[in-house]
Amino acid sequence: VGESRVDRDTFRASLEPFGLTNANTYIAAAVFWTVGNSVLEEYVFRWFLVEKGEVVFGPGWPTILVSAGIFVLHHFFALWFLGFSLSANLLACLGLFIGGAAFSWLYVKYRSIWIPYITHAMCDVVVFGVGYVLLFL
Repeated sequence: VGESRVDRDTFRASLEPFGLTNANTYIAAAVFWTVGNSVLEEYVFRWFLVEKGEVVFGPGWPTILVSAGIFVLHHFFALWFLGFSLSANLLACLGLFIGGAAFSWLYVKYRSIWIPYITHAMCDVVVFGVGYVLLFL
């Protein structure tokens, strides 16, 4: 699916201004995003938004879905900024919505960011692995 939705040359060109077409830089960035950024996102999208969302929307699915929607909105603009086509971005956003809802559900179930963080980090490893294949193999 990745190769049918993401043009390798366009993908490479969109990452080149950030130095991410160098394998070592890409790997370092992937480690940062997987370890550092993911934990920050879990604090924002799970701990803060779910906790505050439960006050506004009540506990359960309404809050989980709002949190997932805001998670998707954040990633939509990030992917758009990186040059993803609208169709590739929307496909990614479908997966992001499902993942965001799952991460929020895990937060509600365990009342800890660490279980959703580990799950989020595993997803990031897969995403950056696909990116690595598209860029370097």
